[in-house]
Amino acid sequence: MTSPDPTPRSTPPWLTMAVALLVSVATAALSFAVQWGTLGADVRNLHAAHAETRAAGAAVTQAQVSLGARLSTVEAEQQAGRRTLDTEIASLRREIQLLTRAVERLTDEPRGHARR
Repeated sequence: MTSPDPTPRSTPPWLTMAVALLVSVATAALSFAVQWGTLGADVRNLHAAHAETRAAGAAVTQAQVSLGARLSTVEAEQQAGRRTLDTEIASLRREIQLLTRAVERLTDEPRGHARR
């Protein structure tokens, strides 16, 4: 029977380096995968935020169009109101002139001829 070899075998230096390199590469790959996943989640969140912003922008644009139309309507009503007011004022001025003439005629008549 042969006896076991009393000297332990030493590992070759390249194997030690290869294992260290393999662990470094695996760690880097895992880190890259984690960062990739985080970036993917960030991109999804940015896409969602972008969609919400676009929807809000469309709502603001629609509100501006609606308010613009309402403003045009109010301005038209205001112009119509001014025309109506100007017509009423002219009518009142004519009535005042008629009343003024009537009062002048009454004051110009002789006092003895006053109507009863």
